[in-house]
Amino acid sequence: MAGAGSKGKWEASSVTNNTILELKSAGYLLANVAHRAPKAGQVVPTPWQGERVVFLPHFIRGLGFPLHPFIRGLMFFYGLDFHDLAPNSFLHISAFIIICEVFLRIRPHFGLWLKIFNVKPKIVDGQQADCGGAMVSKLPRVEWPEGTFIKTVKVWQKE
Repeated sequence: MAGAGSKGKWEASSVTNNTILELKSAGYLLANVAHRAPKAGQVVPTPWQGERVVFLPHFIRGLGFPLHPFIRGLMFFYGLDFHDLAPNSFLHISAFIIICEVFLRIRPHFGLWLKIFNVKPKIVDGQQADCGGAMVSKLPRVEWPEGTFIKTVKVWQKE
């Protein structure tokens, strides 16, 4: 699972304003989305009111703005923020939305979500992880399309 190599702690970010501009030019982030990079060497983020901490690997795995209403509802239900989810969790969520909308031709349905996936806290050294503290995983014995997931993204908390 993504983040498996990490200890669930915040790490100093490697992201700069140029990194964010590259993300925008690649089409992962809309040009009109406000952003700011962390201060150099900053370990624990200090978002201002109305801001959220987001990681580059989240965008590469399907997170986009404006948020899909299903993602907003899912995060509200579980009491999550973006930094709580490791990158592959967004891959699961994005795949679920695509399967519902494109193949089943329905709106993503939370009841169906609960039959396929679960969200569990990630425990590190007896405590819930500060960063990447929740994991989305497929329930056992559930038929779901196979995907290509990166087994570990050891530096995702720096991005």
